[in-house]
Amino acid sequence: MITQNYHLPRAVYTCHQLGVNAVGLGTPDREIYGLRGMIPYLLREMLANAKALWEIHITRPRPTFI
Repeated sequence: MITQNYHLPRAVYTCHQLGVNAVGLGTPDREIYGLRGMIPYLLREMLANAKALWEIHITRPRPTFI
């Protein structure tokens, strides 16, 4: 998959945990937004990582759409 570099690890990890053989390619976020511009995205990603781990390993919600 191609996605923003800052959340590529979460996306690939989620795919692997769901049985999808995924390979990721990240975009150059830091060069586009600068380190200061990345701070809100990185803070959001910390919460998104916690939510993803919770859903993958604890609640395992059923898909809404397939």
